[in-house]
Amino acid sequence: MPQNNNHNIIFRCLVRLPKSDCIFCSTQEQSTGRRRLFLIFNREERIYFRNALRGTWDEIKDVEQCSAIRQKFSNAVTEKTIPYFSTLTNGENI
Repeated sequence: MPQNNNHNIIFRCLVRLPKSDCIFCSTQEQSTGRRRLFLIFNREERIYFRNALRGTWDEIKDVEQCSAIRQKFSNAVTEKTIPYFSTLTNGENI
């Protein structure tokens, strides 16, 4: 995954997967319009991105990349300006 594009992403949609303790995220690069998919794990503090060419989920190992993505993710959740869904069926809040 290109390192310089993580500061350039906008979160478009979030889906909370509580049984997996992660959030599925759809993002878009501001400069290119390219879409990226991420799995952000909460307690394990891991982030994976979808590698469509290989059909795999690859872990982002670089600490700075993870921090940049988590900061953008936190901002998106705080601002509440994007769709945020959950697989919970009991109406529990995010």
